[in-house]
Amino acid sequence: MNYEYFESYSSYGEDSILNGVIKRLSWLMNKDLFEQNTYIDIGSFHPVRESNTYFLYKKGWFGTLVDPNSYFNAIVHEERPNDILYNCAVDTEEGTKEFYMFGNIDSSNTLSAEFAERKRSSQHTDISWVAQVPTKTLNDIINIHIQYFQKTPFFLNIDIEGKDFVEPTKEDAQKNKIKRQHSNRPAERENIDQEVRQKIQSHKTGDTNHNKI
Repeated sequence: MNYEYFESYSSYGEDSILNGVIKRLSWLMNKDLFEQNTYIDIGSFHPVRESNTYFLYKKGWFGTLVDPNSYFNAIVHEERPNDILYNCAVDTEEGTKEFYMFGNIDSSNTLSAEFAERKRSSQHTDISWVAQVPTKTLNDIINIHIQYFQKTPFFLNIDIEGKDFVEPTKEDAQKNKIKRQHSNRPAERENIDQEVRQKIQSHKTGDTNHNKI
């Protein structure tokens, strides 16, 4: 059996899983979902190392990177010039919060005092400094992305230590009705879901009219 070589940039191969999911959905929907699209990467960290979205960038995608650590600004500009970078943290409300820093290139920098204390005590490492950083809501970031790129993001990556379950505020959710999308055109969401379900069902029932992998 021949296996396709895949160069992973993620910490634990998450991008290889995403690559397989997009390929499978492309087959199910009879369309190339790797065509130029957009993403939002919250807690983007280094633009290449330990990145879940760099492989998409190499395929011609582009999008919004969000990280409060300005140390990466010059690196992003050099490595991913088609992306935009916002130096802020994402939280449930807009404002200013304390950001616990273990170092400029430490992926465990966090808004969460509890997470910072767990890392400090379990890994015997001290907090280097605490910075005051601006915060925006998830809806703020999505709206900024849509206004700038004129596209709804196809893929949303969230990796913010101790705050990964951040949600839009109730006011934002009611105002914008943001939903998870697999398409860059929100109106297609229900059609795509139905198409995928039909493909899966035909595969289960042995319908020979579906495409082979």
